Amino acid sequence: MSSPSSCPAPASLWSLALQQSPTGFALLDTEGGVILANESLGRMLGLPASQLTGRKLAGFLEETAANGQTPTSLLQAARKAATDCELRLRIDGQPSRWVLLSLASLHGMAPAEFLAQVQDIEARKRAEILQTEHVASLRAASGELQRELHRVWAHDALTGLPNRTSFEVELAAISSGARAGDSERALVFLGLDRFKVINDTAGHDVGDALLRYVAQWLRRRLPAGDLLARLGGDEFALLMHRDLESAERWVKQLLRELAARPFVWQGRRYDVSASAGIAAAGAGTESVPVLMGHADVACYAAKAAGRNRVCVYRPGEIEALERHRELQVVSALRQTLESDRGVLYAQRIVASDRSDEQRFEILVRMLDEQGVLQPPVSFIPAAEHYDRMMLIDRWVFETVLLRHGKDLAQLPGLVLHLNISANSLNDRGFLAWMQQLLRETPVPAGRLVFEVTETALIGNLAHAAQTTHRLRELGCGVALDDFGIGLSSFNYLRTFPVNFVKIDGSFIQRMPHSVVDLRIARAIHDIAQVLGARTIAEAVESAEVFELVATSGIHYAQGFGLHHPEPFADVLAGLRGRGTPPA
Repeated sequence: MSSPSSCPAPASLWSLALQQSPTGFALLDTEGGVILANESLGRMLGLPASQLTGRKLAGFLEETAANGQTPTSLLQAARKAATDCELRLRIDGQPSRWVLLSLASLHGMAPAEFLAQVQDIEARKRAEILQTEHVASLRAASGELQRELHRVWAHDALTGLPNRTSFEVELAAISSGARAGDSERALVFLGLDRFKVINDTAGHDVGDALLRYVAQWLRRRLPAGDLLARLGGDEFALLMHRDLESAERWVKQLLRELAARPFVWQGRRYDVSASAGIAAAGAGTESVPVLMGHADVACYAAKAAGRNRVCVYRPGEIEALERHRELQVVSALRQTLESDRGVLYAQRIVASDRSDEQRFEILVRMLDEQGVLQPPVSFIPAAEHYDRMMLIDRWVFETVLLRHGKDLAQLPGLVLHLNISANSLNDRGFLAWMQQLLRETPVPAGRLVFEVTETALIGNLAHAAQTTHRLRELGCGVALDDFGIGLSSFNYLRTFPVNFVKIDGSFIQRMPHSVVDLRIARAIHDIAQVLGARTIAEAVESAEVFELVATSGIHYAQGFGLHHPEPFADVLAGLRGRGTPPA
């Protein structure tokens, strides 16, 4: 079990944390239109996150908040300073819900103008109503009954700790400055690692007993004057009389001690560890939902970094620890693949004329030791940084062409696009290895397309060109991926013959709103045609964008608006079940 350490906060890790956070996040353009959203926001709005692209966030909100603000006035205010407002969220066919909308300007980060944070505060609003009713009940009750009613209202029934409602009341008093001498406070979110595994495999009785055990242990360890609460599920919160640096040291020691004490239930031992996120919460800090969001995101980042970690809400620092995390990922990569914990996914590439031609890009995911699916951002950057992508490439190619080869041979209409890294392209032994693999597989080479990014060409263009030229001679197709973002893009097209050009999604996504991007995409298509290559539009997220792609003559389209990636085995099973490749 790894010892708790500070959590890195690089862009990739914070991106992963925001995607996994239960809080809704979105990048908005100058008019409040959604450029990119996480899945949590999609769930709040009752739509896949990909279908939010291009829609106005204000369209899902009541026109006026209780204080008279509107989404439009919030955008105007956010250009000057970060702001937030409580509004009601409208969802078709469902009662509206209270949310806290927070907006911050992203100066100089076009096309994104604002970062929006949407938190569901319906439970808090209901709690406020219950609190009002509770106060009225207390006033009408006797002294002893008053104390009992307050205890029930303010405490968690399972652990006896203060609950989320009473914790937020205390946090609000501190952040507003109502508590004297509270300028230095640390808010800590602590979540048990792999609690769901224990709860699901050993039973809810064991899970409840574990929560009571952790609550009692934390209560004994917490210094006098600090506050401990159970927020719900496996989440606890601490409010400490410490600055961030002192709190980080103390929480690290706390997690070490917790991990060293297994939980024993009816003679069976269970390893226990936790991840923690810390945020500043003294007088004059932000509103309670924003503070809770900071600690929550930091806790998710700690879990994403490998669990049993401590992460302080200080985005953008501790790059050295990210390198350490990458080394851990890379050192375990070979074992992960040899243990058959790699998982293939596939995403459809749709012909713009809606013909029945079947193309899929093969994508890779990994399972951690607990069987939890890990997205590419958790291992691809590390593998690229330490030149281990060839391990992943070879595992993917062997799995597709050998393990699934017989199934693929029975689906003659299916074409697969396989990503090939710079690490493989520049390896002197790769071409001979691939030639042998093509001899062993029953899949014809003509049904394979190898996708190469521009960045993969930069290191050794001559050798990469030689490798891809040989792949084409063997009958395989070659695609130039993410085309358009490099300074020498058109020169690559002239000197690096390919069968397909995938137009970078940054141009495709902006086509409905930018004449310049629309013309760039069409220019890439026109030049590719002159050179004998077909074009594929990336990141097609809506019917509107697909229509523009089709009317521009671009041959294919790919994106969440057309098909969400799904397990490759499920795709093959579906194709086999239909007898012939479906339209």
